[in-house]
Amino acid sequence: MILTDGDCPNCGASELYLNKRDLYECPNCRLVCAADGLLAAVMPLLGAGEFREPKTAAVWDGVGVVRARGDLPLPDLNAAPFDHKALAQYMASLLDPKQPLQ
Repeated sequence: MILTDGDCPNCGASELYLNKRDLYECPNCRLVCAADGLLAAVMPLLGAGEFREPKTAAVWDGVGVVRARGDLPLPDLNAAPFDHKALAQYMASLLDPKQPLQ
């Protein structure tokens, strides 16, 4: 299981910021997740880089990274925890919101 230290669990960027959907987003790889106590639920979408101002950084240490429960910002407790390889594959499978639908 990936345990965060405040950095992005996917690309290692130094901070995740609160976006306009009230979810945390990485400004580098656009990972989007919601924190729920001891778990961060990775959402099945990429962020669009629309951050709240002033930027509010996530303050996490030792938070486990798991999939979200469908489109809900809740951890899927039945899903296997992510390791770095599984998270990279999951991120690669997501649709890029800046690209037009085909």
